[in-house]
Amino acid sequence: MVTIRDIPMRARWEIASRILTYMPFLFLRRFAEPGGREGRIDVVFRDVGQELRRIADEYGMPREDAAGLVQTLGTLSVVLFGSGFETPLIEGVPEETVIRFAACPMCTLARERGLREEDAGILCASYVRAAIEALNPEYGIEIHDTMCSGSLFCEMVILRKRA
Repeated sequence: MVTIRDIPMRARWEIASRILTYMPFLFLRRFAEPGGREGRIDVVFRDVGQELRRIADEYGMPREDAAGLVQTLGTLSVVLFGSGFETPLIEGVPEETVIRFAACPMCTLARERGLREEDAGILCASYVRAAIEALNPEYGIEIHDTMCSGSLFCEMVILRKRA
């Protein structure tokens, strides 16, 4: 019989991350109403964002500027969803930072499980918007390219909101 002690810590994290990556797809499929898919998942991710903020507070994670937000978003996303969500900083200044992914675990999961890649894009956008808003309400995120919509990479810009 296999017990928890038989599963290496790294494997436990990978299992938990795989399930956490899949859960939003299940929620979207099970509870979304036609025409209202984004709205209901946004509410869930706003709540997740508030928990991310509490964790960032607890560990003193940086989020006073765009570069700090990239670092904190990347760290928290890797803890939740696995190493495929590591967030590389491409270029930036304190007010605005570009991040780019050459691989997307949510998009990959959608393909592997026969799920809609469009749903991966809806989930990802909802998550990153809610996370950035909760971590520092003075900043927002613009999503320029996504693999879920056929691009070769995902590109997002974290930037200070204009008054």
